[in-house]
Amino acid sequence: MKSTQHGLPLYLSAELNMGLVDLQHKKRLGRSYAGLLALVEGLYQFDCITQEVYEKFLSFFSAFIILVAMFVLAAEFLFFYNLTQNMILYYGYCVILVFALFCGIRYRTRA
Repeated sequence: MKSTQHGLPLYLSAELNMGLVDLQHKKRLGRSYAGLLALVEGLYQFDCITQEVYEKFLSFFSAFIILVAMFVLAAEFLFFYNLTQNMILYYGYCVILVFALFCGIRYRTRA
């Protein structure tokens, strides 16, 4: 089976590491996704990847951020509202979460 993913270990200086942490915080991404986003942006600015590849990865990151936001909204709903009085809203949130999860998996398998 041919693998299409390749690892790239990076050893960052303290300044670059803090920049990556800042990117993680701003975009609400994990370390690997933030590093990949920085790499994709840099490769595109240096004209090393096509606009099609660039947009494919940006759509992946956008879908991932939407998925995280949906889970945060659902957690806030479950925490702040009484589920016995708002069961219709609860089921609505469940449907939205399943849809967001499906979209996130779909974009992840494409990237």
